[in-house]
Amino acid sequence: MPSHSYGSINNSDTEEDPLLAPEESRKDSKPEPFILETTPLNPLSALTFQWFVPLLKIGNAKDRLDPEDLKQIPLPPSCETKNAMAEFEKYWKEDVREYKLAQQDQKKEREPSLAWCLTKAFIKDYIKAGFLKLIHDINVFVGPIVLHGLIQFLRDPYANMQEGIVLTATVTVSQILMSFCLRHYFFKCYLTGLRMRTAVVMAVYKKALILSSTERQKRSVGEIVNLMTVDAQRIQDLTTYGHAVWYSFLQIGLAIYFLWQQLGPSCLGGVAVIIVMVPVNKFIAGWMGRLQKKLMKARDQRVDVNNEVLCSMKVIKLQAWEDSFQKRILNLRNIELKQLFNYVM
Repeated sequence: MPSHSYGSINNSDTEEDPLLAPEESRKDSKPEPFILETTPLNPLSALTFQWFVPLLKIGNAKDRLDPEDLKQIPLPPSCETKNAMAEFEKYWKEDVREYKLAQQDQKKEREPSLAWCLTKAFIKDYIKAGFLKLIHDINVFVGPIVLHGLIQFLRDPYANMQEGIVLTATVTVSQILMSFCLRHYFFKCYLTGLRMRTAVVMAVYKKALILSSTERQKRSVGEIVNLMTVDAQRIQDLTTYGHAVWYSFLQIGLAIYFLWQQLGPSCLGGVAVIIVMVPVNKFIAGWMGRLQKKLMKARDQRVDVNNEVLCSMKVIKLQAWEDSFQKRILNLRNIELKQLFNYVM
């Protein structure tokens, strides 16, 4: 092909316009998306979540993120539906097999447990999060101890300056360590909750596809939808505070120990209040549970009618039943709102 020269710029007919380049060549120029758990990370980036900064910059520049932007940071492989479901099904099938063998041998065996299978499938990262929470809670009490030492240091005019520097550095390091541990604790808990929620939703969906006609009469569509939405979401939310089973006792024990050193037996007054409030909290939790059951029942009824209307829309239009069904749905919605108001208040 001939080429033309325009001053210092050479123009060749073989060159292609970048805007007219093939789509494949343009795709190759895009950076590879970051994938957590597979893309190599340096320790500083992993510690400070630097891998998330590019997405934050895009959101700051556009004021909002589009679904296409989220592809820059895809889900980690362990959180993908197929992988989370495969991990759960491995333990679920094993539990079901053991139960069937026990039935054949006429032995008493517990039924397959969803909670136990979820625990075995996703407990590893959750235990790691527990160690982070342990480090955080221990450092919580470093601040008051160091503060007491700083007060004693400031009162003593002959105190060594090096002692004050050490105390200041100690409280600074402890606060930084607390911050990092708490952020990574919540991050690991949210990932574990996401895996659990994914497994529960898929398990309910697969079970709903093979329900017999008899079971379908016992389980309404609204109940199944609530299992896949509300209940699965609660399992995910539970992971964030599941470690409270042990760290609450650790915090109370350490607090009593350090208060005893400062106040003596007077600190037991707070312990007495905690003990007195245990039955009160139990009563309140039971009452809230009963209100929640009423709310879920009202929600199931509304979802059932909504599904009935959507599935029979043609018949409703032909028979001109729009107003009657609208009143029925609004009435059920008002009942649900009333139950929700009672639950919130």
